[in-house]
Amino acid sequence: MDVMTDPTHEEMLEEAERREKENKVLDIAKNLMEEHKEAFQHLAAIERKDLIDYALEELNAIVRGGQDTREFYQSVTYIRQVLESFK
Repeated sequence: MDVMTDPTHEEMLEEAERREKENKVLDIAKNLMEEHKEAFQHLAAIERKDLIDYALEELNAIVRGGQDTREFYQSVTYIRQVLESFK
């Protein structure tokens, strides 16, 4: 059976230093996201439009017909995933 021991002073300092570095990285990431918020929103809008365009292409393929059962299922599944992503 392992005996739990309290961390040494050195281990506690190392952990505090690791957490401090981690927090600095998180702060940098938060600042970058805030500074470039509009660009991220623009990219998200483009991504949504692309997803909708691809889903419409799949829907057009269903309407045109000629898909086998597997292709039909994949098209419907893709359209469903796109719609679910907008919830």
